[in-house]
Amino acid sequence: HEEPKPPHLLNPGVPPNLEAVIAGATAKNPGARYPDASRMKEDIATGAAPRPATAPASHDGTVLRGEPISRAMPPSAAVPTPAPQAPARKKTGLIVGLTTGGVALAAVVAVAVVLLLSGKGVTLQIEKPTAGDTVSGSEVQVELDVSNPDRVARVELYVDGQKQGTIEEAPFEKAKISTGGVGEHELKVSAYDEGGAEIAAVTGKYESTEGPGGETGDYKTDVAPLIQSANSMQEQIKGYANRINGEMSSGVISAATMAEINDLLNRANGLAQSSAGLNPPADCQDIKAQFTQLCEYLRVRAEALVRGSQEWNAQGKYGNYLAEFNVGASAKSSFDATWPGFISNCRGRGISV
Repeated sequence: HEEPKPPHLLNPGVPPNLEAVIAGATAKNPGARYPDASRMKEDIATGAAPRPATAPASHDGTVLRGEPISRAMPPSAAVPTPAPQAPARKKTGLIVGLTTGGVALAAVVAVAVVLLLSGKGVTLQIEKPTAGDTVSGSEVQVELDVSNPDRVARVELYVDGQKQGTIEEAPFEKAKISTGGVGEHELKVSAYDEGGAEIAAVTGKYESTEGPGGETGDYKTDVAPLIQSANSMQEQIKGYANRINGEMSSGVISAATMAEINDLLNRANGLAQSSAGLNPPADCQDIKAQFTQLCEYLRVRAEALVRGSQEWNAQGKYGNYLAEFNVGASAKSSFDATWPGFISNCRGRGISV
C-alpha cells in the first residue's frame, strides 16, 4: 500500500484547499487521518486545510477503491509508523471502486464523505458475471458477495442505468435479471440501508450474445426462465396484497412497502418487455401470445397495488382505492384462469417449466 498521489498530479485544476482535504481523507497512516467525520465535513464546507489529529482515530472499515477510507495530516506533520496489518483477502470479482482521476476528483471527495458518515462498513463484490464474461439467453445470473449483510436493507441491480431487480433478503447473494439484449452492457449493483441511503456500489461489464430479440437464441430455452419469473411474481403480488391489507388497518401504507411495490411494477414492466422481444418458432407462436397476455395481467395487478396504495395514503377511506384494487382483482381472476392451461401447453411443447 502506497501513499495516494497528490490530486494536482492528476488534475492541475484542483484547488490547494480541496487537495488538502482529500489528503486528509485518504492517508495511508491511521495516525495521520482526520480525527472524526465532523472535522472533515467542516473543512469541506469552509475550504479550510485539515487540522492534525490529536490521537489516532479508529476507522469503520467502509471501503473506497477496495481500501479502508483514511484521513491524512498536512505533509509537514510527523507521521507515526503504522502497525503491521494482515494482508487483505483477494478475490477475482470486481471490487467496489470509485474513479479518482481527472475531473471526477471533487465528486469522489463527496462520495467519500457520504460513505464515511454512514459508518456502515459494507462492501460489494460481483462474483458473476465478471469483466469479459459472455452470457447468452434472455436472463443473466448475478452472484454477489456482500460484507456485513445485516447492515443492508436491500440491494438493487441496474443494467445500462435501467433498474432490473431488487434483492430484499440477506445474504443478498443471487438474482436473475434481464441481459439487456445483444451487445456489451454495464451492470451496477447498489446496497441501501434501512433509511434508503446508498451505502455501497459496484459496477462491472459483460457481453450478451443472445438476448431479447436475438435471432440466434432458442425460444424454448430463453422463455423458460421468464415463465418461472412470472410464477414467482404472481406469488409476490399475493404477498404484497396481504401486507397492504394489514397496513391499511393500522392507518397508513408504509414508505418501505410503497418502494417495494413500485419496484415490483418496474420488474413487471421489464418481464413484459423481455417476453415481447423473444422470437418464437412457428410452433410456439400461441405460447408467446398467451405469455404476453399473462405478463400484461401481472403488470396490471402490480400497477393496481401501486395506484390503490397511493390513493389510500392520500385520501384514506374517502379515496378511490377500492376501484384501483378491483382492477387488480379482475386481472388476478384472468391470470388464475389462464395459467394452468398455459403451463400444460408449455410442457406439451417441451418447455421446461
